[in-house]
Amino acid sequence: MKYIVAAFCCFLVAVTNVQGETATLKMRFVFDGVPPPVKQINIVPALAPAGGPVLDERLIIDPVSKGIRNVVVYAHTDRGETKLGPFARSDNRHRLAMSNDRFDPHVLIAQAGDAIELVNRGRVQHNPVLSFFANQPRDVQIPPGVSRLIPVPRPEPAPIPVDCNRHPWMHAYVFVLDHPFVACSDSEGSIRIAGLPANTRLTFRVFHEAGRINRVGILGEETEWPRSRFSVDLVEGVNDLGDILVPATSLQPN
Repeated sequence: MKYIVAAFCCFLVAVTNVQGETATLKMRFVFDGVPPPVKQINIVPALAPAGGPVLDERLIIDPVSKGIRNVVVYAHTDRGETKLGPFARSDNRHRLAMSNDRFDPHVLIAQAGDAIELVNRGRVQHNPVLSFFANQPRDVQIPPGVSRLIPVPRPEPAPIPVDCNRHPWMHAYVFVLDHPFVACSDSEGSIRIAGLPANTRLTFRVFHEAGRINRVGILGEETEWPRSRFSVDLVEGVNDLGDILVPATSLQPN
């Protein structure tokens, strides 16, 4: 019996060591200026949704914390800049809904091998267009209460815009990556990417539809992020970069 207990303890130690060899990247994107108000989109009365006004989601900043929503940070693997994986193909389903003449979520993240379920929860027909590069481009007509499943077997080289031919103010973005190391900032501007390999240097890319985040403030110092990329020497545990101040001139609403 004591040999079984000893073996089990060794197993726990081994599992703990394996799990401990990962890193988590944290940061919070903060608008360095007076947050602009979220604008209401002017819609032709005949096309206006029954659910009320539609807000422009291009740039959403929390008026209190100044956190920037919908900043996407992901490990950059293009041209072998960062070595990751290989990873088992994912097989998840992600829902992109159409309701009150907007896409929900505004930014959808998937992995190669997943599928995107387009769901029309509104009262009128929608015609979402997904302008894929690596996967088959889609132009889908979806009546109210109907859904369509779109497989995405290959990673995409860039964020993919999603539009609606019937409602030109509707916009969203889809990311299809070959790895799981990606996150989109929440209403407070916070990002958290877990499970990263520790004790290694990784390059990350930053995306926001309202502009380029190439110059930021970190700990009171102006820092350049050429081509919206930055590198981090990740150590085991939590790697917290703190508040990332983004100049007001970098992100502009429509």
